[in-house]
Amino acid sequence: MLGMQLGNGGASIVLFMGTQLDGAALARDWVIVHEFLHLGFPTLERRYWGLAEGLATYLEPLLRARAGSISEAELWRAYLEGLPKGLPGASDTGLDANGRWGRTYWGGALVFLLLDLELRTRGGPGLSLDSAMRAILERGGDTSVRWSLQQTLAVGDAALGGPWLSEAHARHANTAVHVDLEVLFRRLGVRLAAGEVVFDEQAELAAVRRALLAPDATATER
Repeated sequence: MLGMQLGNGGASIVLFMGTQLDGAALARDWVIVHEFLHLGFPTLERRYWGLAEGLATYLEPLLRARAGSISEAELWRAYLEGLPKGLPGASDTGLDANGRWGRTYWGGALVFLLLDLELRTRGGPGLSLDSAMRAILERGGDTSVRWSLQQTLAVGDAALGGPWLSEAHARHANTAVHVDLEVLFRRLGVRLAAGEVVFDEQAELAAVRRALLAPDATATER
């Protein structure tokens, strides 16, 4: 299946589906969820597509896992296999105005994963990326409107009580930030072994990893 979201003239989605696609396959497909997530975020300048595409790429498997459409293991397989594609190459700079697919989609997703983890471990009670995204949509920031980057970040920051979104964007906008994913996944307690996803429930951030599956959940172990 292929899909795209359209914003001009009203929020809508165009889907291209094969004739052999059945209900079971449709229920598990990621494309519709990805495109629906775009509907709930304002249209930004093209140079900031790393934010829009990164947000949808990060949230799509997470929301499907929350809804029970995929398992926790399938969620983390998506991150374990996808996030390395977002790491900067030798000639990459920041995420803004980056034309490489992996950097735009998975590099942006990594920014939002790191931010979500930071909010749940260092933010106030109940803070998560959910809070900022919900506030942007409630203020009218869907794909049918064009917002500036500054307006989008400001609305999200207001919901979080500080410049969390702005600082996350600033860190990654123009600089190639190298993240040690092996260390990150080890702290979260998740890895691939013989092709299978294995969880370590004693890992430093295992409680935070589990909390991601609950909307607005706050990690109780710091």
